[in-house]
Amino acid sequence: MDRPCDGCTVCCIVPPIRSPDFSKQSSTRCINCVEPGACGIYPTRPQACRDFECGWRSLPFLDDRWKPDRCGIMIVPEENHVPPGFQRRQGLNFTAFRKPEDLEQPFVIEMLAGLAHAEVPLFLSVPGPPGFHPAMTLLNPRIGEAAHERDGARIRSALAAAYNALKAGPFEPLKS
Repeated sequence: MDRPCDGCTVCCIVPPIRSPDFSKQSSTRCINCVEPGACGIYPTRPQACRDFECGWRSLPFLDDRWKPDRCGIMIVPEENHVPPGFQRRQGLNFTAFRKPEDLEQPFVIEMLAGLAHAEVPLFLSVPGPPGFHPAMTLLNPRIGEAAHERDGARIRSALAAAYNALKAGPFEPLKS
């Protein structure tokens, strides 16, 4: 599955990019991002941009509610930080980039509960300020028991606590 971006430019703003051919600060619009939401150099865009995988575009179980510019959450595959003990070596990173209330949406709670119950490694991230990496935490230990019990209120509370802790930092500086 490969949905069109249709004006969404979240990936052009939220994540930092550090690669040999291109750099961009976190939480800043890429210089190549043009209105109304497109890449001005798309045919020749840097390799880091070519390699980026937006979960909403590539995961068929995510419906239109999950489009990042609609829901305030960008989902990307995560395999670099999956700790030992998980059978699945690839997880999902949910970056809440707009406001904490985006994590309270019922479809978000239901999705995270189902994925945690299936023991998919889940991460929550918040963008760092310009010049810093996002802050990230593993969600499974925080929501696993509540997910098995389908306790939406406990999941919501755990997500709020995780978000607030991440937002408070510290954020790791990007290396030049």
